[in-house]
Amino acid sequence: MALYEYASKFAKICFCVGFLTNFFLQYMTVFHIKKITGTYRIMVVFFSMLGTFFSGTDVYFKPFTHNYNNAMVFFSLNVWEHQSFVQFGIALYGATYQSIIANIAIQFAYRYSILFKPTLAAMFDGKGVFIWIAYSSLIGALYLSSFYLFCQPDQFGDDYVKEEILKRYELDIKSAPRFLIISLVSILCFFLTITCFLI
Repeated sequence: MALYEYASKFAKICFCVGFLTNFFLQYMTVFHIKKITGTYRIMVVFFSMLGTFFSGTDVYFKPFTHNYNNAMVFFSLNVWEHQSFVQFGIALYGATYQSIIANIAIQFAYRYSILFKPTLAAMFDGKGVFIWIAYSSLIGALYLSSFYLFCQPDQFGDDYVKEEILKRYELDIKSAPRFLIISLVSILCFFLTITCFLI
């Protein structure tokens, strides 16, 4: 059994444990814990829901990232769904991750303002809750759209990573849902060096 198959099984177990734990903690936070109120309660529940959704996309779409010689390949081992749907799922996985990072930053700003500038913390209350939820969702949407539009696979990228993916995962890269990011700086420097040498 390949290592990525162990990772897939481990992700399923973690999702089940995380889902049950998050459900229990959300229930406790909403109905039984009295010291967490208002905005912070919404932040905790929203963060927990984002984490559960993130784990669910990991289990369903099976995204993998592979770095190879100035290239980064995002691909999936999910072969039972349509390729464009799984590509969207890979982008959604990354967008959810970005939303989680944005949410952590918002929670840091909220906690800082509670401790040092309580008047500033009032911006997070009331309608401010919808603003920070929209902010973290907007970060995710920007990542999803830019990733989905600008990282589509092409012939050059497929040829560049074909051997590596075949060797490491025993997978034909053209048959897998994927996104490719290739740093052209080193390729450009190579061509500039050759051009300068020839001149």
